[in-house]
Amino acid sequence: SGSRQDMVTRGAKANLVVPEAVRAWQVARDVAQLALVTAVALMLWTGSPPSAFGGAALATAPLARVHGNSSASAALAAAPASMLANVWAACVREPVEAASAVVIFFVSLSAMGNSPVGWAASVFLFSYDATSWAAAVAHVAAPFGVYWREGLGVMIWIGMCVLYAAHGLLLLPLDVWRWPGSLADLKLQKDKRIDIAKLPKVARVCAFNLLLVLPYTILLIAVTRATGGRYGVQFGGPFPSKREQLAQFALLLLVDEVLFFYSHWAMHSPALYARVHKRHHEFTAPLALTAIYAHPVEFIVCNLVPFSIGFVPLRTPDYFAAVWVVCAVLGTQTHHSGYRFPWVAFPDQQPFFHDYHHAKFNCNYGNVGLLDWLHGTDRQYKAELAKQAARDAAVRTKLMKS
Repeated sequence: SGSRQDMVTRGAKANLVVPEAVRAWQVARDVAQLALVTAVALMLWTGSPPSAFGGAALATAPLARVHGNSSASAALAAAPASMLANVWAACVREPVEAASAVVIFFVSLSAMGNSPVGWAASVFLFSYDATSWAAAVAHVAAPFGVYWREGLGVMIWIGMCVLYAAHGLLLLPLDVWRWPGSLADLKLQKDKRIDIAKLPKVARVCAFNLLLVLPYTILLIAVTRATGGRYGVQFGGPFPSKREQLAQFALLLLVDEVLFFYSHWAMHSPALYARVHKRHHEFTAPLALTAIYAHPVEFIVCNLVPFSIGFVPLRTPDYFAAVWVVCAVLGTQTHHSGYRFPWVAFPDQQPFFHDYHHAKFNCNYGNVGLLDWLHGTDRQYKAELAKQAARDAAVRTKLMKS
């Protein structure tokens, strides 16, 4: 009996190595991710990949014959050094802009949930500069009309619908079939399963809410037109610098947090909860597609208006309005996924923060937690985190002493 107990104790002590190893791996992962974010952001900002590989030799020589072309081979060999030199020179010349490029890429990626899709979207969006964005706008405007016509509003709406549906369906197998199985342990509420019979209703409600986005989008465009560009999204204006993009992100986030927190908190009042907000809480363990599974009034008041009304006073450039919309769609779905993915970087407490709200109802009303901290509506959440940390520490101490 004593020997068996000793074996159990030794096994438990050995298991203590695992959490420490996991924490060490997480720190290493976060450091590596920050390094990667910095490198990618600076290369996108300076346009290093195109400039390094877009020389005359490469432009005139097919890739299949690069190794047979001495000038092309020399260009390829010199590309890494040229890229580094280009990035370094730009950082020395404009250090504030360089730092802003890294920060805006990082916070946008975090807002998108840091997922592989978020990475793809971030690289795609931040690869634009003034010239390429103007060309893209002209390409869209040619068949669908200029910015002042409803045709472009329809295109923006279609893009948002496709993005929401595609990303939501991509995450659906995790909740319905727990596939791939390697991610099953990342589910925050492991004992909750999705009722597949509810999915058709989810599809109907979300489709109706997405329909509401179309007139709202056209209304925002009309605000810009009616005010002569003094307010609203700025179409065809100067391309924003990285500092301007970072300022836009911070201010839009502040507007969104204030309006979302107080409107969401109000939705939990007895009268509004029963009539409006209860639908969204039908899923105590949310999934990505239910991010906008809500009463139409709630969808407009708590979702559409908070995330986009800041465009009006802030005169957001059209380019960054597109970045912000993608951040909002991918972010809200990832944060409703109910999974804490391993690639999420350290500053982002989502989706656990919002998942806990769905589990407990009366806490964590905001997005980033600032106003929850101010009003004390995150105390239950913080107490739960403290209890869990204390339990882990007590078990660790007991096992180490035995």
